Amino acid sequence: MRRAAIIISVVAVIAFVALLSLGNPNLVGGSELEGEERPMTTQNAQQPTAEISTVRDSDQVIAEGRLIPIRFVDLSFNTSGLIEEVLINEGDQVSAGQLLARLSNREEYEANIAAAELELTNAQLDIKELYDNAPLLAAEAFQELVNVPEDVSDAQRAVDSLQSGIVNETDVDIARANVAFAKKQLEDAQEAYRPYANRSEENLTRAALLSKLAEAEQEYEDAVRRLNSLTGAPTEDKIERAEADLALARARLAEAQRRYEILKDGPDPDQMALAEAHLDNAEAKLAAAQAALLKLELRAPFTGTIASNNLKVGEYVALGGPVIRLVDFSDWMLETTDLTELNIVRISNGSPAVVTCDALPDSQFPGRVSTINAIGENRQGDITYTVLVEIDSKDDRLLWNMTCSVSILAE
Repeated sequence: MRRAAIIISVVAVIAFVALLSLGNPNLVGGSELEGEERPMTTQNAQQPTAEISTVRDSDQVIAEGRLIPIRFVDLSFNTSGLIEEVLINEGDQVSAGQLLARLSNREEYEANIAAAELELTNAQLDIKELYDNAPLLAAEAFQELVNVPEDVSDAQRAVDSLQSGIVNETDVDIARANVAFAKKQLEDAQEAYRPYANRSEENLTRAALLSKLAEAEQEYEDAVRRLNSLTGAPTEDKIERAEADLALARARLAEAQRRYEILKDGPDPDQMALAEAHLDNAEAKLAAAQAALLKLELRAPFTGTIASNNLKVGEYVALGGPVIRLVDFSDWMLETTDLTELNIVRISNGSPAVVTCDALPDSQFPGRVSTINAIGENRQGDITYTVLVEIDSKDDRLLWNMTCSVSILAE
């Protein structure tokens, strides 16, 4: 083995230096001292032995290992299913992102995506309508805020008249006029709503007209009730109804004020929050549907070579089962197998190295340490650490798992 040959060479050098030192006391560590002559003493005679020790402490750390490509990966599907297409063969060169294979049942997943896209579109339209209708709703709220105080005043006068037992003829005339006006408003609202009565409940125009019709009916009933309360004899029942009308008018005023405060600066925040939650949910459903479709595809994560391919059209594959090995042969690394704890402390990331492969004894490949595994393993009683050495060579003769030795410059 190459490592044995290197050890024998080091021993030979040590013996040669020892002989030279014993024959010439002026040699220390294999070099001649210049200047003064030193007499032979017991202490000087022992110095060559000490210098031999420094020669024995080599500047190199020698290790064995095997060649591996710069990166490789075993690919698998993120879901199970039947193989529909296999678009590569062993030995093919592929690019990053290239489609390698696809599972069946694509149509179902595409239908799920279409449904999610439709839901997302509807959610976006709901938010747009809230913003589009905000000015109109704010104007209606303001109009209500202007009109309701008059209703409160009318209701208050009715209560006061009934409680005093005196009916003001002017109030009666006003009440009759209000009934006539409210009746005309009701008829107009009924006429406007009639063409849309059979439209879909989601039709915005129908909804707006129906709302106006309900308001007109309520105003007509209120006007009739006020007139009746003024024209009849003041009974306890009439007084109670008048007081109820007054309470209702005040409640409508409070609601008009509240609604106007909400709508004057834009859409109703509660409605907007609900619409935005619907939008977020629709976006999440679409993302999930798209991700599910992508699981049917197997794509190359990087540019490389198909080293093995276990896929066949029509076969069933399980989730996570390796089916394709993709390898990047653009660069090589040496993975050591026997670096012990005594030597691992003498090297570090970036240490220069020279790699020699058993199959290519006349070629040396420069490199440097790129990774030192922090966890040692017990191998036949020795604690060894795996080290990766990047090789600065693109020699076509290098092959995966070739046995090599590496000489790393020690610190």
